[in-house]
Amino acid sequence: MSVQERVALLPVAGYISTSRDERVWTGGVNGWRELNLDELPKAPHTVIRGSDYDFINSRLADGESIEIEFNLQHTLTPGPIDCHNTIAEIPGTTWPEQVVIIGAHLDSWDGPGSQGTTDNGTGSSVTLEAARILMAVGAKPKRTIRFINFTGEEQGLLGSKGYVDLHKDDMPNVSCVFVDDGGTNYEGGLGAPAKMVEMLAAATAPVNNVFYSDTDKKFLNVNVHTIKRRMPASGGSDHSSFNSVGVPGFFWDEVGRADYGYGWHTQHDKLDLAIEEYLRQSSTCAAVTAYRLACADTLLPRPGPEDKDEESENTPARAPREGRSRPRQQGE
Repeated sequence: MSVQERVALLPVAGYISTSRDERVWTGGVNGWRELNLDELPKAPHTVIRGSDYDFINSRLADGESIEIEFNLQHTLTPGPIDCHNTIAEIPGTTWPEQVVIIGAHLDSWDGPGSQGTTDNGTGSSVTLEAARILMAVGAKPKRTIRFINFTGEEQGLLGSKGYVDLHKDDMPNVSCVFVDDGGTNYEGGLGAPAKMVEMLAAATAPVNNVFYSDTDKKFLNVNVHTIKRRMPASGGSDHSSFNSVGVPGFFWDEVGRADYGYGWHTQHDKLDLAIEEYLRQSSTCAAVTAYRLACADTLLPRPGPEDKDEESENTPARAPREGRSRPRQQGE
């Protein structure tokens, strides 16, 4: 009989394991959709920091008695549970049935001490601020600009998939979708098939050489670069729900000095991770890009059957203008 099997037969109060570093990770357990609350294990399982785990092990190895107390006031509620997307829009003046969407997701993993800043408080606040900016200047786009903070992204893109399913007949009129879900950095780039690059570069151009960071010692510019794919890379966020039905969906390349892995889904994901100058750039970038595409002569061009994926990707769209940074792509 293995050690694990022997421990399972003992009258233990619960189990303690470690994340093996100083982050306590929060996320969904495997197979959570099929879980039956009546069949869940009764003994709690708690994950602690690596240093705390090593301390406990050291004291036990020295023969000391250890008493540990946890506050585990968890509530498990049978589903299904209603959840809702948060949607607002500025109606188009010329082609109101055609839409440009910018968004993020409101839901976050409620880990120990987490405030959901990296994932996705900054993205959802950028969406709200972009809407405020356009309303404040009295923007009158020719196409409708729709602002959506999706729900249920962490549980499997539920909000965006539900939106696409509910509005499937309207998808041909959606020009494009931009999702800010890459952390607390700034909107530093877009990867797109070649036939989209010129239009996207024109849409983002007014942002370049405007936001200078005294800390980073550079302008917080947007690099539109070519990917040799028929559609933007699908990725694991809400834009991929639109890509799956042929709508160009984009996940902003997040560029800057923030450490994404430090905050993502951990106890460190608090408000102090947000970087104000990056939020200002991202909000303005989202607003300007959406407005210019909403006022363009055509919808963003979509690849057709004649376009094929190629093995190589991330080919630069053009040589950068003088003073224009060439940020790395968001790697998450």
